[in-house]
Amino acid sequence: MRELEAGPACVHELVAALGASQSLVSQHLRVLRNVRLVQGARRGKEIEYSVIDTHISRLIADAVAHVAEQEATPRETAVGDQYGMLPASPDLVARRLARREHP
Repeated sequence: MRELEAGPACVHELVAALGASQSLVSQHLRVLRNVRLVQGARRGKEIEYSVIDTHISRLIADAVAHVAEQEATPRETAVGDQYGMLPASPDLVARRLARREHP
């Protein structure tokens, strides 16, 4: 989502920007299309993907940033720590959100 906020991009551009495999990027785009966060438009032989609703992508970015801030802030051990209820890393949050988006 972050890469697409800058503007529409094709799979090969996202692969280069993210350093991920083509199949992984395509799978993520399929999930994002299924939940109507991105749309694809054919440009010759390629499909160019873009964000449908920038409000949602901003909410996701804010949530990830908030979690990162919480992780960076020292805190006392809380009861929630033992149950895994305190904020996780942004990468973990993104993976968990991605799992929830699968139909």
